[in-house]
Amino acid sequence: MGLSYIVAIACVGVFYLDTLLPWRMTPILTAIALGALAARVVLSVRDRPEPIGSPRSLSTSLLLAALGGFLMSTVSVAVVRGYTINEWGVFALQFAVPAMLIFAPRQDDLIKAVLQVCLVVALIDAAANFLAVAGLFELPEMSARVDEFGRRQRYPGLAGNTHAAGLVAFFAACYLASLARVRVTPYLVLAGLVLLASLFLIDARRYLVLTVLAVPLIYHPWSRKVPLLPLAASIAGFLLLRTFTADYADQGNKLRAMLLEDGWHRAMQNPVLGEGVVYRAAGDLIATYTNLSMAGVTESQALDLAIAYGVLPTALFLLACAFAIAGSRDRLHPPVVILTLMTAELFFGGALTGPLGAIMFFACLTVCQKDARLMQASATTYLKPVTPA
Repeated sequence: MGLSYIVAIACVGVFYLDTLLPWRMTPILTAIALGALAARVVLSVRDRPEPIGSPRSLSTSLLLAALGGFLMSTVSVAVVRGYTINEWGVFALQFAVPAMLIFAPRQDDLIKAVLQVCLVVALIDAAANFLAVAGLFELPEMSARVDEFGRRQRYPGLAGNTHAAGLVAFFAACYLASLARVRVTPYLVLAGLVLLASLFLIDARRYLVLTVLAVPLIYHPWSRKVPLLPLAASIAGFLLLRTFTADYADQGNKLRAMLLEDGWHRAMQNPVLGEGVVYRAAGDLIATYTNLSMAGVTESQALDLAIAYGVLPTALFLLACAFAIAGSRDRLHPPVVILTLMTAELFFGGALTGPLGAIMFFACLTVCQKDARLMQASATTYLKPVTPA
């Protein structure tokens, strides 16, 4: 359990300490997260319990094939041009993390730890945002965007980044919904409303949409009747359609549409082995089409993977996610809901280049592949595996 919280704190800290401290903490915290995850996998394999449920072998096989393609592409490109430390870090998140988690028997404690840390940090972010709106506190960084309604101020919390604060708030809301499955209390309702208001202030639109979808799916028993794979496809299709049909005054979506189109053309230039992983510090760029396009920003994790590793390995990876999501379940547990929504997000965003998003995504994926039967009898037994009789 201790290692799970070390991973969780390091992952979330990546988003915040670079903003709050004068030192570059991302490489250190990423190394800590990966090291603690590796230690956790070694210990859990040593103490492997009786297998739970039956693994979804097709999804696991597809993921292993995709990882083989990722490795082949990376080796071939590294021989030609070499990789930087940051690029090896991105590859570790997208290859080493799933490779380790496939063989780890218990991801439930890890998921729980990450969600709990996100809840604490998201509530702190919310308090900072409310104080900033009232003029009582100055956030480390502020931003704004222009849409068809004019200029909109953003309050990105202590992270100074709307994507980071939105992702943390999304995970926090998923944890609150899981707690509400046991008992709805006034404190949970208040915390949920606070997170929702904070997401409005953060202006992380994709995570606001995903949160509104995630909460009822996790909380309500009827959600087991919802076909998750068509839901993921519908979300991705709707948001992509909205991006490409945005009003002319919506500069953000217009920019995103141009970057997506460029990304598609780049992926088709090297469809077999790809161009290799490229580390993009897009947060340091002025958000113009020329700057972002030259930096290789695509606004789609699926396109980033296709550009880096090739179209076939990326397609195998997406199929692995699809088969893991599509299985029938008595009730939707938080990992499958998170996996469904994060898979949809791959087509219009994505979080697999940072430790928090990558570790959560692959932890949820491998939980769903093993088809673990999960239940929540109380807040302390959240995501505790139940051995079938």
